[in-house]
Amino acid sequence: MRDAGATARDWRDAMHCCPPRATARDWQDAKQCRPLEVTVANKAAQCSLKEDGKFMIKSECDLDDVAMMLPHAPCTTLAVEASPQVLRTAGWHKIVQLHRGDLRLNLMDWETGFQPCDDVLESLLDPR
Repeated sequence: MRDAGATARDWRDAMHCCPPRATARDWQDAKQCRPLEVTVANKAAQCSLKEDGKFMIKSECDLDDVAMMLPHAPCTTLAVEASPQVLRTAGWHKIVQLHRGDLRLNLMDWETGFQPCDDVLESLLDPR
């Protein structure tokens, strides 16, 4: 278990890494360095929403970012532009369980021909 002093030091370190005018990308990068730091994930979520007004998923890396930020803003619009393969992961299932807002789903990458994706859509049926 972490002590309060360690958490305070981690927060000061994170604040030092991100300047006062840090972008959402800066905070997301800091969050990747400190994945267990709730305050950094919260700040990344706030900055992302301020800049974009939604969370975006375009890759598997985005799944991890959004999964960390979503508990701090579960009713946020989620815009997904990804292949079915990206959405067949544990990260996607975690997001589906946490998300409570609007979902804009655009399945991409049909270059390899038609691929059934019922499994991806079924995960959206009353996941709670």
